[in-house]
Amino acid sequence: MATRFGCVAALLFSDPADDGAGKGPVWPEGPWKPDWDAQRGSISPMGRAPGDPSTPGWGSPHPDDKQPHRLSEADYAAALPTIPAIRSARAMQR
Repeated sequence: MATRFGCVAALLFSDPADDGAGKGPVWPEGPWKPDWDAQRGSISPMGRAPGDPSTPGWGSPHPDDKQPHRLSEADYAAALPTIPAIRSARAMQR
């Protein structure tokens, strides 16, 4: 979606109101993310195809498998993001 709007990269960081000090005490005093901790999200469509993007919906083949079940090169390329995504800590955004 980002590329449709002309984005050339994605910067991922958490809003403290969603999973940081806005929710309660941050680590080590509490369970919420401190502002120096990096976001752990992804721009991959994990809801559609979690795991190995070359084998969506089925397990990855064994290395010795002579005829592995994988996406074609074109389908695999179409499934991968075309822009870089960089995780960052909220503290670095100030």
